[in-house]
Amino acid sequence: MSSSLKKHIYKTRFLNESLNEAEEICSAAKQEFFNEIRKLQADLNVYDEALDANFSDNKSNDCTKDDPDDKNNKASVEETEDTSDPKPKSSHPSWAKKLYRAITIKTHPDKLLDASEEDKSKKIKMYTRVITAYSNYNYADLVLVAIDLDIPLPDQCEVIAILKIKCKENEEKIKTLEDTLEWVWHHATPKVKKEIIRKFVSARGWTKPGAAMRKSRSTNHPGKSVAWARKKTEQDEV
Repeated sequence: MSSSLKKHIYKTRFLNESLNEAEEICSAAKQEFFNEIRKLQADLNVYDEALDANFSDNKSNDCTKDDPDDKNNKASVEETEDTSDPKPKSSHPSWAKKLYRAITIKTHPDKLLDASEEDKSKKIKMYTRVITAYSNYNYADLVLVAIDLDIPLPDQCEVIAILKIKCKENEEKIKTLEDTLEWVWHHATPKVKKEIIRKFVSARGWTKPGAAMRKSRSTNHPGKSVAWARKKTEQDEV
């Protein structure tokens, strides 16, 4: 195995882990941010169509299920899911078919009856990963699993090209996550967090005259005043 191929393998694995970590951080940050927004909305008891359209008094206040509509809110959190067009359903190249077959032969559960529990668990995870990768035309994962199983690879130039594409995709996904409002909120200072909240509330119109007249939940308190909301979201000096 050439040093160039090794370098791209290490880079691909590193970016795979980095993307997983970024997704976990962004998910936690999203919940943190919307918990803060929901709490402020509850204090004001202001109805917001984008936030409350699918929200009732009997539902859990789960911010991960009730995100604001991006069309109605420029300050809302950007979607981080991959919305690109799916790849065309074309046939797999012959080298990918051979690699897939070699991997599944080594990792199929029926071939692991005499394996230790540790080895069986490890290879079943590989088998599941490869099935998913192959169906999604994700040849980079196919290559990485083959390397772990010491299965010979196709032409190294072709493998390097595949890994380069995977690295670029991961870098773009990580950048997209880092540009979201959730990410910025999570890593912001208390001062910047207050400014983000202030802009969000302003964009939603919660502090406009008459906003407090719109009640989101009839059984709740009448809501705090607009003056309270403005004071609450004023930017503190650090």
